[in-house]
Amino acid sequence: MADLNLFLLGGFQAYLKDGIVLSFATNKAKALLVFLACEAFFPHSRDALAGLLWPEYSQDSALTNLRSALSSSRRAIQDDSAHPPFLKISRETIQFNVQCDHWLDIEEFNQRLSADVFKSNSSPSSLIQSLEYAIGLYRGPFLEGFPNIGSSLFEEWILQKRGQFHEQVLHGLRYLIAHYEEQGDYQAAISYIQHQIELEPWQEEAHQQLMRIFALNNQRSKALSQFEICCSRLQKELGVEPSISTLHLYEQIKSGKSVFNPQQKVISASDLAIFPAAQFYARKHELFKLDCITAVEYRQQIKTFRLKYIFLAGKIIRTARTVVMKLPERYPYREIYEHSLSG
Repeated sequence: MADLNLFLLGGFQAYLKDGIVLSFATNKAKALLVFLACEAFFPHSRDALAGLLWPEYSQDSALTNLRSALSSSRRAIQDDSAHPPFLKISRETIQFNVQCDHWLDIEEFNQRLSADVFKSNSSPSSLIQSLEYAIGLYRGPFLEGFPNIGSSLFEEWILQKRGQFHEQVLHGLRYLIAHYEEQGDYQAAISYIQHQIELEPWQEEAHQQLMRIFALNNQRSKALSQFEICCSRLQKELGVEPSISTLHLYEQIKSGKSVFNPQQKVISASDLAIFPAAQFYARKHELFKLDCITAVEYRQQIKTFRLKYIFLAGKIIRTARTVVMKLPERYPYREIYEHSLSG
């Protein structure tokens, strides 16, 4: 075990080397450590950090609160006795020390799911092991249940990171599903599809895939039961009926027809290596470089980030539009949904 151990995927957990659970005096002190650990690539100016955590305060008040939160955070992690220290602190900036003895789940997660992993010359078995380890690290959404600290900027940052890791784990799951299906290991593929559906129960394509693989694995009754589950989830989550393609697949399985499709495209390592979000997230240092900017400039960077993130979410928005178009005319809040997706 490292001197400092941080778990951010799922509920927040933090331990010292001897297994002591870290206790923070305030949620702002905890939030400060989390942000510094996640954005450890460069030093962050005190003005920007104060603006991030206390956006509604005057600059002087925010800086005073930052000093207090920093002191509290350092006490919690016993930074004074760490060699090297966990934090690099100057009069102007604060940075998490990447050279310190620490373990951070999102670092491991990102390394195992990075585009470089798929471009490397490692063996297929090593790649699969790396992916499975990353999937195992994903205990739940980033900072799930983290207390609201009263900063909309910090909440937006959490949502950005949460969306990033969510997309990454889904992409890794799709790769593993395709790999095991291609290898004929249907039971392993089924396990990962079920995991995917747990994360996104409204994804009709995943339900279709699970139905089909159940059928290929000679589990016809489970395939038919999955259709009922699909109908129930779609109704509960979106208030819609299954698509024609899902109904057609159900009829195929029910009648005993083969669902094997030799034309089906299986995702390859090269496909995953160009995971669209990866190119954007790899440039996050351009959005969160806080070493020499004011709190006002930082807020502008947040707005810039928000626009770029919305642009990346285009695929999700297109899917949402399709769903909204399927909603019954009198569905609650349909007009609000249509308006929010217009433009």
